[in-house]
Amino acid sequence: MRTFNKKIIILLISLVSITFLTGCTNWKKKYNALNVEHQNTLGLLAHEKAKKNQLADRVSQGRQTIEELQRRVAGNK
Repeated sequence: MRTFNKKIIILLISLVSITFLTGCTNWKKKYNALNVEHQNTLGLLAHEKAKKNQLADRVSQGRQTIEELQRRVAGNK
C-alpha cells in the first residue's frame, strides 16, 4: 500500500510540475503577442481619430460653403 501511495504522490507531483513549467515558459510569448495586439489597437485608434478630425473639418468647410452660397443667393434677390 505504501508503494502505491508513493507512486501516486510522485505521479501527482510530476503532473503538477509539468503543468506549472509549461505555463511559465509560454508567458513571454503570450506577453509579446498581446503587446503587439495592443500596439496595433493603439495605431487603429489613432487612425480613426485622424479620420474623425478630417471628417469634422470637411463638415465645417461644407457648412461654411453653404452659408456663403446662401449669402450670395440672398444678395442676388
